[in-house]
Amino acid sequence: MKQKLGNFIKYLVLFTIVIGGAQYLFIEFILSPQPYYYNTFAIYGFLFLITLLLFGAILYINSVFSEYTGYAFMASSFFKMMLSVLFLLPIIRSDDRSYIADVVAFFVPYFLYLFFETFFVVDLLKDKKEETV
Repeated sequence: MKQKLGNFIKYLVLFTIVIGGAQYLFIEFILSPQPYYYNTFAIYGFLFLITLLLFGAILYINSVFSEYTGYAFMASSFFKMMLSVLFLLPIIRSDDRSYIADVVAFFVPYFLYLFFETFFVVDLLKDKKEETV
């Protein structure tokens, strides 16, 4: 379990630096200057932390109740979405400006992190299937 978590953290940090840096450069130098409610670092910090904590919980469930790993992933995805809505609530409730750019700037990395996490959970499920065969 520690080795899988260590590998996940290593790839998650690399993923965050590459994708976060690309989005930061894209927003700062290619898009027209526009104030965002959350900066790129706040968005990626939130997504990094939530992804790390939830994958750690999935790994724990996988080590204790391996048959429930898929269910744990679905529940964690729902929980992550609810936390994301809470994170975006100040933007959604503000009436002073359009929040479409802010929501897009959040959900592009959100789905990238979701695909990243899915890749590692599928790898966990494959490992369990190979152990039982």
